[in-house]
Amino acid sequence: MNIHKIGSFESICLICIVMTNHIIINIPETIIQSAGPSAWLNVIFISLIAIGFTWLICKLFEKFSGKDILDLSEYIGGKWLKLILGIAYIGLFTIVSGTLLRYFCSRLKTNIFS
Repeated sequence: MNIHKIGSFESICLICIVMTNHIIINIPETIIQSAGPSAWLNVIFISLIAIGFTWLICKLFEKFSGKDILDLSEYIGGKWLKLILGIAYIGLFTIVSGTLLRYFCSRLKTNIFS
């Protein structure tokens, strides 16, 4: 079986597809509640920021192929930056999983009791 690496153009297209699906299916109610009439500007700004971060990560990984984000942070800032970034990722994954679980349970409760 041939294994091919995904290129930067393919990864940016994949991020755009995932963001578009997430915006169309899940986000409108939440964004409209928080942003009101400027919800479309909020979506555009968030999309541009995500594409920018994806581009930055692709450029960094071109120079450091075969390494992950923790190895890259250790190269840039040493052991302390690697520790801080690792803790930040653990915190981020904990917060995101808790938030998604809360949204799922509230949607499930709404669908069952209505």
